[in-house]
Amino acid sequence: MSFMAALDPSAELPWTFNNPFQPRPDFTYSWLLRKASREEAEVVLKGPVAFLEEYAAKMDRVVKDLERESKAHASPEIFLLSQEPTRALQVTALRAKHRALTIRALVAQRKRHFWQTTTHEAEQLLLKAVSVRQEAQDLVYLQERVYRYPLELVAREREDFTAYHFGYLYPVSNLAFWKRGEEQVRNLHFHALYLNIWNFRRIIGLESLCN
Repeated sequence: MSFMAALDPSAELPWTFNNPFQPRPDFTYSWLLRKASREEAEVVLKGPVAFLEEYAAKMDRVVKDLERESKAHASPEIFLLSQEPTRALQVTALRAKHRALTIRALVAQRKRHFWQTTTHEAEQLLLKAVSVRQEAQDLVYLQERVYRYPLELVAREREDFTAYHFGYLYPVSNLAFWKRGEEQVRNLHFHALYLNIWNFRRIIGLESLCN
């Protein structure tokens, strides 16, 4: 499901520095906006985007079936335990829906890029994407209440001796890459430093050399 993956900032670095460190889609936002032909853009809509929308709809049904079965047959204790994987599946479905909306909005933004005209269609799609992200954010907040470790340790910004200065669940806690995708499409900024939560200098060790 590489189409659901956010395009990490390292993917937008210049050649030789943009090695893949995680799954990536087969196309970039920049290519789809500026270089893809109409036919190629249509292939993306009818292929990956349609697949994401179908996946989201099917996963929604799976989640509803699981919730119904759990409420009907599980003990209160088992029902509470079942909520965690159910929320994870809900967020996965919302991610697919969100990704499809942002890609559709980007295709709509091609009018702005090629013909310098505003497109209300893109903004409407992005508003829907924001609503989907907020729905997922509410589920994240619910899950954070039952984390086994302190939120400040695993899901918040903090000073430490690593290259990141935040817990490993911090990008999840505020859905940073979901929001970044929206803003990239809204403002047509597709470079590695745009709304980047990573410090490249610290990651590759330059800051430690200066200290």
